[in-house]
Amino acid sequence: MNHVVLLREWSYCIVSVVGILLALTRWKRHSNVSRLLLIACLFNIASVLVFSVVDFKPTLWNAWFYINSGYLSTGSGVVATGFFIAACLSQRPVKSESL
Repeated sequence: MNHVVLLREWSYCIVSVVGILLALTRWKRHSNVSRLLLIACLFNIASVLVFSVVDFKPTLWNAWFYINSGYLSTGSGVVATGFFIAACLSQRPVKSESL
């Protein structure tokens, strides 16, 4: 794996850390959206770490993990995308007007 690909993968990790900070700062106002965003960013970081670290330096002791890292990374990325979509589509509570 070359350094350009590794740099691209770690940039996703940095964006996810910013997302975590945003979720934590907005937690009191929008707790449901913040919770979903926090989970999505953690899955995204896990996806980046599994792919970049294992793919960067494969060794014999992690051969099984190296072979299956693509599946783990893709699965984690799919879960993260699902939580991002859920966070985007979750609604704020609607205030009911009294008659």
